[in-house]
Amino acid sequence: MKPKIIMRNKTLTQEEVEYLQELHKDSIFCNIDYLTLQILYTRGVKTKEEMRFFLYGNLNDLSDPSKMKDSNKFCTIVIEAIKNNEDIVIYTDYDMDGIGSAMVAVSLLRRYAELVNSTSNIYWYANSRFIEGYGITKNGVNDLMNKYPTTKLIITTDNGIKGYEGVQRAKDLNLKIIVTDHHQEGLQTVNADAIIDPHQKDDNSDFEDLCGAGVIYQLLRLLYKNEGLDVIEEVDKYVDIVALSTVADLVPLNGDNRLIVKEGLKKANLEINPMFKILREAFNTITVSESAMIKRIDEETFGFNYGPAFNSIGRLEGTIDKAMEFYFEQDEEKRMKLAIEIFQINQRRKELTADANAKMYERIMQKYPNEDSLPSILIEEDDTIEEGIIGLVATFIKDTFHRPAIVFTKVYKKDSNGKIINEFYKGSARSIDDFDITKSFDANNQYLLGYGGHKAAGGLSCSIQSFNDFIKNETSYASNNITPEMYIPKIYVDFALTTSQVTEEVCNTLDQAKPYGMNFPKPKVGISNFVIDRSRYKIQDWESPFCGADKQTVRLVDTSGFTAVMFKHREQFEKILNQYTNLDSVYQIPVKMIGNPKWSYNSFTNSYKAEFMIENNYLYNQYFQ
Repeated sequence: MKPKIIMRNKTLTQEEVEYLQELHKDSIFCNIDYLTLQILYTRGVKTKEEMRFFLYGNLNDLSDPSKMKDSNKFCTIVIEAIKNNEDIVIYTDYDMDGIGSAMVAVSLLRRYAELVNSTSNIYWYANSRFIEGYGITKNGVNDLMNKYPTTKLIITTDNGIKGYEGVQRAKDLNLKIIVTDHHQEGLQTVNADAIIDPHQKDDNSDFEDLCGAGVIYQLLRLLYKNEGLDVIEEVDKYVDIVALSTVADLVPLNGDNRLIVKEGLKKANLEINPMFKILREAFNTITVSESAMIKRIDEETFGFNYGPAFNSIGRLEGTIDKAMEFYFEQDEEKRMKLAIEIFQINQRRKELTADANAKMYERIMQKYPNEDSLPSILIEEDDTIEEGIIGLVATFIKDTFHRPAIVFTKVYKKDSNGKIINEFYKGSARSIDDFDITKSFDANNQYLLGYGGHKAAGGLSCSIQSFNDFIKNETSYASNNITPEMYIPKIYVDFALTTSQVTEEVCNTLDQAKPYGMNFPKPKVGISNFVIDRSRYKIQDWESPFCGADKQTVRLVDTSGFTAVMFKHREQFEKILNQYTNLDSVYQIPVKMIGNPKWSYNSFTNSYKAEFMIENNYLYNQYFQ
């Protein structure tokens, strides 16, 4: 489907242009390019104060955590438990947000216990993805108490707001329990001693966008502050881990999240926390290409390298034991070995995902050979797909066909002897803009064993008996609630350039608004005058435009020698080539592209040059008049 391309800079009125020109004269923005201010303004960052906060804000500008409902109650319960020498368990999740939450909570509570001369033990616990699944459960609490029988207080991180049975089991055992979470609350309220979740209806704070690690980090800042301890020295040194969790959990990069990620990246690059030094060295050890090695950590390092690697542990192994062992291990050699294993697990995850994606693509193309035959929602089931990657496959389907997608696989529950005692379908969903996938689950909840999530993504389970009824009714709901316009992907382009305008200065300008992420993506730039010069491949001594181990990367050269690269979407370029009936006699092919300029280092020539990285498959022979 052809996307709708919206040029942000063309939406500015003359009055707005003059306003930005006046702002640019202000001394506070003397080192900021006009183009940066324009990008901020067209993305909703409009006033002088909003721009100041965006560009210069730091951890001193973080919102007041005491505004979160039950935040002071959290401090009171935790301080009392530790001063009474009671043992505490952090009950966390099996993704990077859960991992980061546990790293920060365990470290800071152990440190607090040390500062007040307490003998409290601080432990962590997480379900197996393949046994108990997500969130605090009754059996999980039982298992936790078998492992740590002296526990008096459980604190959930990144889960718990819908863990009714698990929380109640803790209360039945006369334990104190605090729920800290960042997910949407359910129809009931969990029976906890304190509930801290910015999404509660009676929470009036501004923390709705925090991830789980962000919530516990803010609570521990408050605890240390209330106790008269040095927040900057003791708590903020963990902001690098919170930043990694924030990026990995795909929460909006605005408000406090922006400050956390910006300051966290600075901290990570200093490598004061040896975890980040070892991760960088381990990644570079197993990376074949020098250009892919990590020289400086940025939000893309977190989002594409470290975050997925930690997530892959829970996806493939079910538990986060290896991640936590890596974090708490003191022997550097052992820690390096664990880090390499983590990246190797992620490589295996990539291979499994690529195979599953290819299989699903072929299946969907066979079932629906053209766009008009696609249903309103794509629901697929495959027992051969690993449970831990079904969400990644759903994302691939959604992005490829621009339809909401749910991918199911069959899950088997076994007893202690390995005998199957139950089987059901577990699914993961991803949605397009304007279609709330969890509302569709609300409408069809009678066919589900359980579900959760938010507007864009969710998880669900369904019995074997109800599976076909769910598919039928979910498809009907989607058909009745999705309009044809919602299928059209929208691409917001910040501005257009010619190839000669892609310079070091432009690349540096785009760095001024970093970090980029969810709700504030890297600026999309259109190139309007790129003419592929096929004769240039002989000059460059390249066999063809296709490169990489699988020949799926496309490297384009224009008449001036300017290069553009597109990863994993060879088929898009071939569509353009196929429009020429006499291709052998065509040496120049005009194209348009959308992506990001890059000032790249070439190790062979020991020099830098500008090039263009095409985003996704945004290569066309039209648009951008």
